[in-house]
Amino acid sequence: MSHHPPTSRAKAQPGGNEEATNVLNLGEFQDVDTLTLSEAALVINALVAKRRNDRKNVNETEALTKTIDYLDTFARFKKKENVEAVERLLSSHKEFHKFERAQLGMHFYCRNTF
Repeated sequence: MSHHPPTSRAKAQPGGNEEATNVLNLGEFQDVDTLTLSEAALVINALVAKRRNDRKNVNETEALTKTIDYLDTFARFKKKENVEAVERLLSSHKEFHKFERAQLGMHFYCRNTF
């Protein structure tokens, strides 16, 4: 019988102690502004379009392409006016943390928003 050490490594513990439970603990991201998927899609698509119009290097990496595909698939609101309306509505509720407002913004459903 062989007495070789195990070949697998111990699983590294994740860094930080971020959690979104009844007590919001975002670690180093506690006071960072957050975006809904719809807002992120608007920002990234606008930036890519501007770089293309300015004939600058867009540097379309696989990560950028996959991110845009993900946002196009899962962003709830596609029109800028609807994204802004949801942001105004959520911003009026100061009892929610910025992270919570972004999470709520991803789950709104309104007719004719697509």
